[in-house]
Amino acid sequence: MIKHSCTLLNKEWVRFRSIVDPKNIRFVLEKELYNEQDNLLSTALVMSFDSTDFYSTFLSRKKRTALDLSVLTASYTLQYDNNTSAYIVGGPDSLSNYYTLYDKECKTVGEGVMDLGLDLGQVTLNSVGNAMHDMSSKETEIEGFLMLDFFFSEDALKVMAEDLYSAPGEELFQYDEKFAKNLSRVVGKDKGETLLVDLEMTDEYSKFPDEMSNSIVFAKTKLKWDNKNKAYVAKGSIAVSSIMERQVNSTLDGYLIIEKGTNSDVLTIYLMTELYDEYYFQYKNGVMKAWSTNVDFTAAINDVKVKKRKAEEMRGKRSYRYMSANDDVTEKFLKYIKKKY
Repeated sequence: MIKHSCTLLNKEWVRFRSIVDPKNIRFVLEKELYNEQDNLLSTALVMSFDSTDFYSTFLSRKKRTALDLSVLTASYTLQYDNNTSAYIVGGPDSLSNYYTLYDKECKTVGEGVMDLGLDLGQVTLNSVGNAMHDMSSKETEIEGFLMLDFFFSEDALKVMAEDLYSAPGEELFQYDEKFAKNLSRVVGKDKGETLLVDLEMTDEYSKFPDEMSNSIVFAKTKLKWDNKNKAYVAKGSIAVSSIMERQVNSTLDGYLIIEKGTNSDVLTIYLMTELYDEYYFQYKNGVMKAWSTNVDFTAAINDVKVKKRKAEEMRGKRSYRYMSANDDVTEKFLKYIKKKY
């Protein structure tokens, strides 16, 4: 049993075997851990099955083992860091998932590959980065790469990419340690180190990595969980790393909101460049609506025949189609969203 100081986290007896070096105390854990009653234990940031809240586990039981979702989980080794007064589960290398308990603060911090528990149909979203959960305030934040891929007009996305590239914003796009780790988690350690040299020297990849080729990749963007509205919310500074195979490194003003819904989740993106061009996307119930003040973007959508904007149901995911939204969509959106969030 870990004798931590956080009274908001249950303590459990943990059953395992490990060789221990007394000069470097580090326990090697089994892939699955159980307590004395054979209950499965967890070390993770967890979302309740009905999306009512987040909670942390640390070598402890989930509230509902079969139903609650592990958003970011870690395993393999357990050690204590005297410098930070924290318990750490993770390994076996620097790119593995890690989960840290700062027991005196009742706060957990994780890093690695995440599952945000989303139902966006044929819109895929992969997340790699960092998570923080404050058990006292019940605040949850997620930051890192959000990699969105969806069926859409390639010509429209190319228009958007060139616009964002030419208007990168005043905020400097830095390739810090978190960015470097997230990139390596996506493409692999050796390839990541090579690509990072490209970015630091020229702000572009010498050869764009296939693993990063998505409709839109957001980087260094912080999502906060809004428990009242059951939504992940990023507002203010939104960083776009790339669009398809175009490195843009643009920081824009806007919103990125993912709301948990009854039938499906709702994704909304609103971005404004430093030159005041607006871009809007909303996915809901199998339909992606998009609009921009850049008339070339909207024209590229409308140039595609309606029947070619559809994707049939696949692998249990509902059918999908995209279309242009009404011209007043951003005006209505901003009025509504500023009141709600």
